[in-house]
Amino acid sequence: MKKSAFVFLILVAFFLSANGQDKAITEFDLYGCWILERNEDGQRPQKRIYKRCEDSDSKLAIKSSKFSLLAFNKAEVQTSSAIFCFGTVTENGTWTFDESNGIVQIDYMQVWLKEFKEQEPEEYAKFNSPEKFEWMKFKIVDLSENMLEVEKLRTTKPKRNAD
Repeated sequence: MKKSAFVFLILVAFFLSANGQDKAITEFDLYGCWILERNEDGQRPQKRIYKRCEDSDSKLAIKSSKFSLLAFNKAEVQTSSAIFCFGTVTENGTWTFDESNGIVQIDYMQVWLKEFKEQEPEEYAKFNSPEKFEWMKFKIVDLSENMLEVEKLRTTKPKRNAD
């Protein structure tokens, strides 16, 4: 009797620990600053694995790959700009997370596009622009302590981002 109870407890503990590893990723798990790094040999990684900014080695960071996912669907993205001699600029944006399929979409330039539309309606019409640009769209493959592995998805952004 004692052996069967002991085996039962072990099976329950195993089931609970195995079940706990399939914990769904929530929006709150993604909050914070993320950055993509090169491999130790200076090459781009085979897998897209972002690290928390505070855990990142700044020498390995890939330019214009940093983004922050903030509360209330606010985001900050680091982009390169020809206006600033191709230096990096931090722009405000928004983000969404679909928990059912694990897809994150980060958009930016809504304010600039809105101002452009209001100040130059004729030029804006010629520009044929959406209300916002997708900066990045990705599916979460894995989220472990301080590391986010993603599969990059196609975006509608007008310029190429660091792959």
